[in-house]
Amino acid sequence: SSGINAEYRGVTRQSVSGCRQASCGNLDFQEGVGRTIKAVRDIQIGEIVLEDSALLAVPDGFPVCLGCLGRVDGSYLCAGCGCPLCSDACPGISTHKAECDLLASNKVIPAGIDCGAPHGLYAVLAVVRALLLKHDNPQEYEAVEELMDHWEERRKEKGVVEMVRFMGAFCRTKLGMEWVTDIDVQHAFGVLKTNGVGRWVKKVLSLPEPFSDIPTPVPPILTWWTGQQ
Repeated sequence: SSGINAEYRGVTRQSVSGCRQASCGNLDFQEGVGRTIKAVRDIQIGEIVLEDSALLAVPDGFPVCLGCLGRVDGSYLCAGCGCPLCSDACPGISTHKAECDLLASNKVIPAGIDCGAPHGLYAVLAVVRALLLKHDNPQEYEAVEELMDHWEERRKEKGVVEMVRFMGAFCRTKLGMEWVTDIDVQHAFGVLKTNGVGRWVKKVLSLPEPFSDIPTPVPPILTWWTGQQ
């Protein structure tokens, strides 16, 4: 699954091939849509059609633990960057290390995150995680490059172009990721929206297409403590 946990959206490791697939369908490709699975027989309710592991698991706009993507209440903060975590013993904390180092080294410290409300940082970090994979493990990222982002359609949605530009500028100017281009951002954003699957965490569900086509608002103004008066 393309991981979106909690708010959690992601991209499958084997969205291309090699995933564990039942005998009820064949992998195919449809122009303008991408890879598909075509049923070759009737599929029973509840029958497993495909099993896969997530290549990316990312937040989807609401505050969650950036280690395991579980619930947070603000009672425990990351010692490095100040983002809410589930505990000081989160089993998935290694997932957060790269972005934590970026936030901390660039003195981008989120101020007073309301764990019950959407926050623009989490929309940005979803894309940041994808771009860090591109930078640190380009071979793994090839699977993401091959996925459809449907950018020509998404760019028509209100606020999406502005949001992608905001994310690109934020990566370059606030996080020191000078190598990031707006093309990189729009593809990562589009892939997560198109291919991501979500699950319940707290009260929010990252819905699959077509519901995830509902325009995502431009992230709210982000407030930061930069370590300077």
